[in-house]
Amino acid sequence: MRQGQVRSELSDVIGGGTLSFDLAPGHPFEQPVTQLLDRVRKDVNDLWAQVNAWNREHAVGDDVDDALRFRVWFYFGQNVERSGDGESRSEG
Repeated sequence: MRQGQVRSELSDVIGGGTLSFDLAPGHPFEQPVTQLLDRVRKDVNDLWAQVNAWNREHAVGDDVDDALRFRVWFYFGQNVERSGDGESRSEG
């Protein structure tokens, strides 16, 4: 928003998005959608472990000017709302 854009571009490295999927029991995409958090968590944890291992092996930071270093924060979460029960379940 600060950059005057209403929506993100695919090339952006900063941003976020929220999507909702309307489902019912037996929907052909029920499992892929409800297992999305698990898949993303596994991918993120695998990548985090690889980056940390590489950084340890190569002593990242020792030869890089502080002004050039950067940190990327990645955030994600999932919430399930079931109609009729008045409750939602947050996971993250």
